[in-house]
Amino acid sequence: MNKKVLKSMLAFIVIIAIVVSFLFLNEYWKEEKLFIHKTGYNKKAILNSTWNMSSKEVERANKLKLKKGLTFVFFEPGLNKLLNEKRITAKKIDDFNLWTFTSELTYDFFDDRLFRYSFIGELAEPNSFDSIAVNNLKNRYGKMIKDTNQFGGNFLKDSVSVEYSQFNIENSKNETEHRFLIKVTYLPIFNEIVRESENEQNSILN
Repeated sequence: MNKKVLKSMLAFIVIIAIVVSFLFLNEYWKEEKLFIHKTGYNKKAILNSTWNMSSKEVERANKLKLKKGLTFVFFEPGLNKLLNEKRITAKKIDDFNLWTFTSELTYDFFDDRLFRYSFIGELAEPNSFDSIAVNNLKNRYGKMIKDTNQFGGNFLKDSVSVEYSQFNIENSKNETEHRFLIKVTYLPIFNEIVRESENEQNSILN
């Protein structure tokens, strides 16, 4: 075997090794949502997260590890008919400090793209939280567009919908617990889910 053939073979092997390495590296980037596989928009959601971020991107941006959470999306009109429920997942942070009140922060993802975050927490005194919540929400989202009840209201700004409410539940000891819920939803992705749900239903009927 002459040197020219040997060099050609070595060059071919090197090229193959580079291509294979890139393919493996690209799969890793895709799995971790790095570089060209990043999905986050420039529009801020919460903390260092932006809308459309994957769960991995949210973790990296905020330097934290999210826990598996529960989503209540499937109880909402328009979304409760989505056939493949695995397309919507939830991750959470326990003991999140919201305006000095302890809450659970949950991120909802559609196809691993952030479209909602929500806070839920227990209250000892509903009146004190209500005034703080409304003032903070007005400062960020402007005038309340709908007063839902004694405590709570809805806001809408720049394709972001905010629903704030308070409610009571009865615990295992038959004691009443007062809680608050704030849902912040990015409507472009939310509406995409609604359309997907409708298309799935139409495909069944047809």
